[in-house]
Amino acid sequence: VNYDGVGKLDQGVQSTPVHRDSDPLAIPMAGRLDQLDPARSRTVTGSETLPLVFESLTRVTEGCRVVPWLAAEWEANEDSSEFRFKLRPDVHFHDGRRLTSRDVRASFERFLKVEGASHYVLSSIKGAMDVIRGNASELEGLKLLSSKEFTLKLEEPVAILPLLLSHVTTSI
Repeated sequence: VNYDGVGKLDQGVQSTPVHRDSDPLAIPMAGRLDQLDPARSRTVTGSETLPLVFESLTRVTEGCRVVPWLAAEWEANEDSSEFRFKLRPDVHFHDGRRLTSRDVRASFERFLKVEGASHYVLSSIKGAMDVIRGNASELEGLKLLSSKEFTLKLEEPVAILPLLLSHVTTSI
């Protein structure tokens, strides 16, 4: 920050921001960001910065409401032991490739294999503990229905699963 240049503008004076596509993104922060892996995020700095790069299926908004984000919608069965998710059709990665259910599977399985990650966020999904322990490579409770739809079957009912999926460590 250039404190010599900070001040109040006189009325009528317009400030014109200068931006070029090649400019780096500068984010002022108090802490240090040691890595860019959401699965390893354990700091306040990480939880505030990584969502600028990675997105989650759901998001918490004003009033502590959980809303769809990468997911267009979800629905739970009667006892919240299984959730069906539908992905937004307009989501693309930086290289232009569309987000698919396979990307969600790959992200969740990778997260469960990261040593020291906050596995509790996804541990209620059927087979998650097997992936964490290295006894399985695929997440049994994540079933792909189509390129845009999948289900998550849980070991036991967890009504707050959509809230857990807003956690930065579950980012895709």
